[in-house]
Amino acid sequence: MTRKLLALILAISFMFTLAPSFAGAEEVKAITDEEAAVTFLNSLGIIDAKEYDGSKTVSRGEFVTSMYRMLGFKDSEQAYSGNVYFSDVDAQNEYASAVYTAYDMNLISGFFDGTFRPDAAITGTEAIVVLARLLGYGYRAEAKGGYPAGYHTVFASMDMSDCFYLDYASPLTWAQAAVLMRGALEEDKDVQTYGKDGIISSTIEKGVTLLSENLGIETAEGIVDGVDITNLRGDNTTPPRRIRVDGKEIYVAKDDVYGYLGYAVKAYYKSSGHSLGRRLVYIEKDDINNVYEFDTKDVVSVESGVVTAYGKNNKKETYRYETYAAIIYNGVTTADGFNKELLKGENGRLKLIDNDGNRIADVVVIDVYENYVVSRINRDEYIIYDYYESGKYVALDLEKDEPYVLLYDKNGKEISFGSIGNMSVVSVAKSRKDAPQTFIRGYVSTEKITGTLEAKSEDSTGCVLTVGGVEVELTATCLKYAEKEINIGSDIEIGLDIYGYGAYVEPASSDAEQFGYLIGVNTESGLKAETYVKFMDDKGNFGITTFADNLTIDDKVYKKDYEAVKTVLNKSSEAIFGDDIVDGCIAQAMRYSVNAEGKINFIDTVFNSYDGTLGAPGNMSGRNTLYMLSYENLNYKQNAMSLGGQVLVSNDTKVFRVPMPNDDTVDFLDEDFYDISQRTYFQDNNNYTGIAYYSKDDAAAAQLITLKNSAGGGGWGSTEIPFAYFVKASKGFDENEEVVTKVYFWQYGKLQTVNCSKDNLTFTVGGETFDIKDLKCGDMFRYSVDGKGNLDAFVLVYRAETDTLYPVYPTGVYDTPRMVKAYVYGAYDDGFRFEVTDDVTDLEDGLYLETARNIGSVMIYDKDAVNDDEKLKPATHSDMVGYDRAGEDCSRVVLQQRYCAPIGIYIVK
Repeated sequence: MTRKLLALILAISFMFTLAPSFAGAEEVKAITDEEAAVTFLNSLGIIDAKEYDGSKTVSRGEFVTSMYRMLGFKDSEQAYSGNVYFSDVDAQNEYASAVYTAYDMNLISGFFDGTFRPDAAITGTEAIVVLARLLGYGYRAEAKGGYPAGYHTVFASMDMSDCFYLDYASPLTWAQAAVLMRGALEEDKDVQTYGKDGIISSTIEKGVTLLSENLGIETAEGIVDGVDITNLRGDNTTPPRRIRVDGKEIYVAKDDVYGYLGYAVKAYYKSSGHSLGRRLVYIEKDDINNVYEFDTKDVVSVESGVVTAYGKNNKKETYRYETYAAIIYNGVTTADGFNKELLKGENGRLKLIDNDGNRIADVVVIDVYENYVVSRINRDEYIIYDYYESGKYVALDLEKDEPYVLLYDKNGKEISFGSIGNMSVVSVAKSRKDAPQTFIRGYVSTEKITGTLEAKSEDSTGCVLTVGGVEVELTATCLKYAEKEINIGSDIEIGLDIYGYGAYVEPASSDAEQFGYLIGVNTESGLKAETYVKFMDDKGNFGITTFADNLTIDDKVYKKDYEAVKTVLNKSSEAIFGDDIVDGCIAQAMRYSVNAEGKINFIDTVFNSYDGTLGAPGNMSGRNTLYMLSYENLNYKQNAMSLGGQVLVSNDTKVFRVPMPNDDTVDFLDEDFYDISQRTYFQDNNNYTGIAYYSKDDAAAAQLITLKNSAGGGGWGSTEIPFAYFVKASKGFDENEEVVTKVYFWQYGKLQTVNCSKDNLTFTVGGETFDIKDLKCGDMFRYSVDGKGNLDAFVLVYRAETDTLYPVYPTGVYDTPRMVKAYVYGAYDDGFRFEVTDDVTDLEDGLYLETARNIGSVMIYDKDAVNDDEKLKPATHSDMVGYDRAGEDCSRVVLQQRYCAPIGIYIVK
């Protein structure tokens, strides 16, 4: 058939509407087919899921553009440079490239009047004509009668026609188009062989599809038996950021694929010459999977291949699992047998996965977790501290390889550590001890329910609160610590964890007075201008709100007079810091309250009255009670819990770390410069600059303290950080898949990794220059990182192999950082005694012994170990051997000290 005749047929097909070949347009499959199709097409860049609306009709231009992308062409931002055939599609038209490429490939034609009508809705028949030609079925359609019946017949024979009954005459909706396009991508193509007289043969080639031929996408079907750092069975050899399906390892970048481990799936991937090999494009679970899932607290028993648990209507039901089933515990397989003991945790879920359709589970997935309600964050060390238990904390460093840490939001999207805020709930799941490396997953939730507590019901299984008609079950930890806040009729706030359980209960914002820190104020322009204030509360949460219409400041009421409000707040800030203040900065501590609308309605500044009289113990009255005491370069004496004997710091004192307004290098609206600390932040003999605030005339201790703070990143950090212990350096890939030098070392008793910013890092001491690659296993070194977290400098401190201490740090001053070599005289439960010497016989008379408390990071170096990985291991001070028991075989140690307290202890065998 000639090109001209084909063009005529297609032009005719675009001119007429036809009666549907099937009665009605009833969809056979559920809406989830549409959702899967949209996700699939979005992952390929064929449609944009953010702009998708399944109920809208598809225009002819939009449909042809989608076909253009399905052929592997990329959208061009340049004007079309080829021949223009249609009067309504010029070279600048957004559809030009797609329309004229399709025209040249004989996939479409226009109308008799020379137009294409790109904005007109496309009908079902018009769509399948384009699809049939796209897949090479146009030859068969013409052989079966041509337009329209031949195309209807051919379409009905295709696999994708099973998706739903298509109304050929009606305009196509995006819901129908998405399913059609998904089906077309996986439809086997009809491949023609041509000779000098035309087509010789037409064969449907199994496995030859638009996905494979045009988009370069291959598929793997089977059980996911490996994800990232764990396998279902055998050694955990799956490399990081990879998933294994049917024996094929596929790189997954930052996609969360842990939920596919143990399932039968179909994975779509691209192969490349890159060292990372196959790259995952899309993955979906097979219909053959049967999954039974319930809360761990609902499990009654686990024994002899049967799980008994409370199911629907609170009835006991039984579920079978294979006795050889793989056990996945918090994302990593474990060799421990499946029993009810594995289900212990704050809360959790149990999944039984039958991936072969015989209704007996082949994989057991246990996810149990512990909640951390974040009260304080150490962003330098990636540590979060729990609100209810002050001594409870966890490190979530995403840069290290050990432990291997991943953080997600509630939607399963990976997030950074900086996304965690105070009073967030982080549900932490850790692998078992037999995991090849520690694996930690943290799910961060900021979801809250606020309202009046209407009801409380409690039984043996837990406690449920009803707030604003919503029922929330509390975790056992929350119930234990928050009982005093649970009063019927009170306004409360419940923070929810990853599974929707109440992790904390707090009084809701009300007129109750609290401490906070004003940061900045801004007035919008326009007819409905409002003045906004930014502040931090005493839990470290940041807020932006407005002032109430009637705002009381220091016993004076301001009625929508926000210029006067800014003036008085600026005056109080100047009284604290002087007049060198950045415009818009009202930095100062305050006592305040918030009304039911969330607006600040009361502020107590350091003024006693609006005319600028500073508050003092003798002029307190009513609610106007805040006064201050400035201090500068005062030493903190821990035993007295005071700053230079002038400011008493109690366990209840609020500690704000804030910038000082006279620092012109600080962006005062940047939250990174504000933080919350506790009394334990202070250290012996350190000097501090700040302000103490008092609000009670009968209190000796300050209720609030502000300290000068800086959020500068990188740098050498504190001298109170234990030095690192070098293991090895080797080549590897960074997160951008670039080849870098990775340095492996021990610090804080954990094996860690950092990437080098460059290969030629050197350090010189005593005329000797060391390259980063010259470090040996066991070397003690100090390092710094740049703003991207890459190692950019190092200092060699001690070489264990030769017992050489390099003269980089002081060795004989007791109230500063100190590095010494010593021998242990005796190790005891509460500490140890030692002598700084290179001669072990000096311990005989015991004249120059020093004492250290039982604190600090401890490492052991065993030079006789064969492999470098075995030479270093974490320890405790009790691993020391004293001269009082072992004589000259006592432990050789290297001590890193500050104020006589060991920060790092190195036991050298």
